[in-house]
Amino acid sequence: MTGTLWTYSIVMIAPAATKDGANAIAEALGHGPNNFPAMLSNDGQTITHYGCRTQAQQSFVGLLAGMGQGEFPPIEGADPQVIGAILGSLIIDIQDGADGASHFNSVLDANGLARFEAQAIQ
Repeated sequence: MTGTLWTYSIVMIAPAATKDGANAIAEALGHGPNNFPAMLSNDGQTITHYGCRTQAQQSFVGLLAGMGQGEFPPIEGADPQVIGAILGSLIIDIQDGADGASHFNSVLDANGLARFEAQAIQ
């Protein structure tokens, strides 16, 4: 059963400027919309990044590793240089067997980010 288990915890964080492009790539690879739902901030005042955390199989980890080496799956109408630039802007952390919540929080801490807490409008 090696390679079929969902043992990998993956955290991905996109700068706000590349979130839409990162979502488009994820959707083209068969993942649903709004793949980066966590609003994050490096200053506590503005949303500067968006993040997600998921469990994955070895096959997805392999796909990410290949894309990190410039081996992109065919995405109709997409420029490989644009895909590379978007992927290069992401923070990606993969841990085998990690607890999801603590993994996400440790990546936020390591990158000076925190969940964005919207101020109540009065």
